[in-house]
Amino acid sequence: MGIFSSLVNLLQPQQSKNIEKEPIRSLPTIKPDKDLFICYDEIFFIEMKNVQGISLDNIKEIHTIIKNGDGGFLNMHSYHKNVYEQFFKNKNWVWVEYENWNDICKKLGKYPSSFPVKNTIKDNSINLEYILNSLKVAELKEILKTEKVEYQEKFKKNELIDTVKKIINIENNKIIIDKLKEKEEVEKYHLYELLMRTIHFRASNYYDEKRGKRAGIKKYELTYVYEEDKEFVKLALIKNPNAIPPFFPSDLTLRTAIIDFD
Repeated sequence: MGIFSSLVNLLQPQQSKNIEKEPIRSLPTIKPDKDLFICYDEIFFIEMKNVQGISLDNIKEIHTIIKNGDGGFLNMHSYHKNVYEQFFKNKNWVWVEYENWNDICKKLGKYPSSFPVKNTIKDNSINLEYILNSLKVAELKEILKTEKVEYQEKFKKNELIDTVKKIINIENNKIIIDKLKEKEEVEKYHLYELLMRTIHFRASNYYDEKRGKRAGIKKYELTYVYEEDKEFVKLALIKNPNAIPPFFPSDLTLRTAIIDFD
């Protein structure tokens, strides 16, 4: 038995040398159509020209960063934070399309389901109620101390808020101003995210539309994720019958080609 085991051990290394390793085959990589990137370039410059406060030179710089990132515009992670930090953070910029839709919604008294409603500024003035509710109890007490207003230590948050609201020109208090700036920047960041997504999806839909035209597609069917968004889509199409989804900021409407077999 011992001799047999020794023979097996002697043979095993020899056998392993003769076994050929199968080459590792990588999965084929599917590269996006270059026309998709051409469509993005076109939509990007159209949409970014509607953003006030960002110069044309900066727009070109942003486009270069996106284009040179890993995966281009398809990989938002590669450029999202970098572009925000360099060109949008703490800057005065206005997305005209969003502001126009915000005005329309204010007049109608209602908003699309996912539309980002402004909370910090209402009717061109500080939304004091929103800012005060976002403060901690310690911060509210600090305001009352700095304004030399008496209060009872047992006051609950709503009682502290009511006391602060009675102070004349409370909007000028440093804590209020700092909190306003902080909240405004959070809103602006979410708006920036929405702007980038809108450009991304509009470019993709534009590409699909151009490809559909080459295939003879003439009609599309709209599917609404939220039924209440339907009237806002109709408004967008009345304004521009050739509009491309998203029809408004935050729109999630899906557009499907109708194939005519006649």
